[in-house]
Amino acid sequence: MDLAIVELREDLEHERNARYTLTNSLRDHRKDRETERAKNLAEYAVTQLQDERDVRSIVA
Repeated sequence: MDLAIVELREDLEHERNARYTLTNSLRDHRKDRETERAKNLAEYAVTQLQDERDVRSIVA
C-alpha cells in the first residue's frame, strides 16, 4: 500500500512538472508572437509613412 502511494505521488509530481513545462512553453510562444506582431505592425507603419512621403514628393 505504501509503495502504491509513493508511486502515485511520483506520478503526480511528474504530471505537475510536465504541466508547468507546457505552461511555460505556451507563455514563451505567446510572448514571441506578440513581439513579432508588434514588429510587423511597426514595419508596416514605417512603410506606410515612407509611401506617403514619396507620394507627397512626387506631387509637390
